[in-house]
Amino acid sequence: MLVLDTSAILRGFMRHMTDAAKFTTPDVLNELSNSSADSVMNLPIVNEASIGIRAPNEMILRRVQETATEVGETSLSKTDRSLLALALELKGMGYNPVLVTDDYALQNVAEILGLAYKSYIERGIRRRYKWRLVCPGCLREYSPSSAVSVCSVCGSKLKRKIVVSKKVRQQRS
Repeated sequence: MLVLDTSAILRGFMRHMTDAAKFTTPDVLNELSNSSADSVMNLPIVNEASIGIRAPNEMILRRVQETATEVGETSLSKTDRSLLALALELKGMGYNPVLVTDDYALQNVAEILGLAYKSYIERGIRRRYKWRLVCPGCLREYSPSSAVSVCSVCGSKLKRKIVVSKKVRQQRS
């Protein structure tokens, strides 16, 4: 069972694998309809195989958001969070979903949530990270969930800093 992100669909990931069930979220379809692709219906994977469209449970979406915030992956979009939540929901139903994405932030959170993932073009993550926001001027640290982007002490722009780095055993798929 595959959970496909926008780029995987645009690139026609595994369109020859008609036996694997494929799912995505309404948010991905929205991104596709706003993309530069001529039409979602002209995409190879849509023409050759059906994709189940499923919105994840709100409670699972909140869990994904909490986990992403906890590890400092604040760059995840609503679509990214919906894909992680859908994979987590399918896993909770007894399936073994594989999230297909080249997005390292998505892979990082998937790894932390114990979800299988697979890169399509990129190499994929080799380490998982937990981030903090740090001021390069005065070295003051801020929580990754902090809404500030500028240091309240010296006014420097905050940067992300790795505070925990763990080797990934292998790409989960």
